[in-house]
Amino acid sequence: MKTTNTIDRDLKQITIWGSALPTGVMLAALQALQRDFSFRFSVGSLIAFIIGTALVLGFWQIIFNTTKPIWRALASAILITIGLGAFLYPLRFVVPSRLAELFTGLCAAVCALSIMAILMLKVRDFLNEDARTQALTPIAIKG
Repeated sequence: MKTTNTIDRDLKQITIWGSALPTGVMLAALQALQRDFSFRFSVGSLIAFIIGTALVLGFWQIIFNTTKPIWRALASAILITIGLGAFLYPLRFVVPSRLAELFTGLCAAVCALSIMAILMLKVRDFLNEDARTQALTPIAIKG
């Protein structure tokens, strides 16, 4: 049977590699993206993959091994910037006459995702409060 430390270590490894490798693939795909929305992979794609993977590995090193909040906030800000850049990068291929429609759709998506995030935070707060209440309520023994 696995101990708690082994399970925690395994979960950390899944978290680290489960986010680092996809980030590397995302940056490689963005590097290979062409104007006609086809892909041309090259040595640059491999370099982008390595850079993306290394950035996220560094992020998790900071998150798991640093106690200073400023470093954690800086690492998170860099990761968010990479995510936003990857999301917005393909917009450079969009015809300028279609940007208004695209902007409207992006605004709608941001609003929908923001509402979902707020709802998830409210559910988390509710469950945390419920857990606190249950922990404080004495259990009545029938007998």
